[in-house]
Amino acid sequence: MKLETEYDLENEYDVEVTQCTACNHRSARATASSPARFPGLVSEHQWQCMVMEWAELQSPKMPELKLLFAVPNGGHRHKAVAMKLKKEGVKRGVPDLCLPVARHGYHGLFIEMKSAKGRLSVHQQKWADSLHQQDYLVYVCNDAESAIMRIKRYLINEGPCEFTF
Repeated sequence: MKLETEYDLENEYDVEVTQCTACNHRSARATASSPARFPGLVSEHQWQCMVMEWAELQSPKMPELKLLFAVPNGGHRHKAVAMKLKKEGVKRGVPDLCLPVARHGYHGLFIEMKSAKGRLSVHQQKWADSLHQQDYLVYVCNDAESAIMRIKRYLINEGPCEFTF
């Protein structure tokens, strides 16, 4: 996946628009000269897409990465779709990514992606605490680079970083 960047020169503010070429999701980011009322953030969606693309590209070297998957429990949905998913077992607060590979005394790794200003909900905190009690490692990552670093450290012999929830 590539992120394409364009600048809106007709806008009175300098706003950088980034588009995920895999799914066409667009997000705007204020540049240094634009007013503070525009959030200067890359979306959680974009970070997560970058992590998943990295995992796909690295899976020939690290086959365990083929087991990394996303949990589709976030986002805004039509009420009927949300009710259907709830009946199927989708639960609020489950972390975004799961790597069901045992390492370093843990049964697996969960990652909750957050934007720079994102905060855990009460449901997310409860899930993280419960997963940790069941010997799963859980991290909150604010960008693709930190998520990738934690996955790599988990899979290789360096061992996990400290519990961060």
